Amino acid sequence: MIKKISPILLISLFLILLLSCSFNPNEELQNIGLNRLADLKLYNTTYKVVNDDSPPIVIEAKKIEIYKKEKKVIITEAVFNQYEKENKHLMSGSFGLGEIDTDTNEMKLSDGVILNHLEEQLSIISDYLYWDNKNQIVSGTDENRVKLINKEHDIIIGRGFKGDFSSATFEFQFLEEGVLVYD
Repeated sequence: MIKKISPILLISLFLILLLSCSFNPNEELQNIGLNRLADLKLYNTTYKVVNDDSPPIVIEAKKIEIYKKEKKVIITEAVFNQYEKENKHLMSGSFGLGEIDTDTNEMKLSDGVILNHLEEQLSIISDYLYWDNKNQIVSGTDENRVKLINKEHDIIIGRGFKGDFSSATFEFQFLEEGVLVYD
């Protein structure tokens, strides 16, 4: 036996289903302060951050969105490397979300940031880091925790982190915990 479904019940079910779902294609853009679609989207590709004073940083990403008018590049799920001209590996790392200013090459990195300074045998791990490309300075905020691992045995965790890659000096405003091993 097949029962007939009344048209009113069918329309009601359709309206409930339609109204219970929402679609906002700009939701991701609003989270990072952009209110329009990208000029160009690239998937599984490479982006180079070039500075006259240092070797380029090569970023391999799952998704890259370029916003020409805003002079921004949004990068999702990426790994990066930096090599000297002699192919010496200087820096490597990864992040979940990055925003690059195309004029200054300054970067805001978030969602599981790992930065490895291979020459100094140093790793910096945080949920958020800011990279000042001109001055070669990486910093956190007073709110987010940064973990600094030096030569695999010195571990320092704190807030208000600032690291100067040109002089290899690193400091915290608020030290929370740490282990230092003296040789």
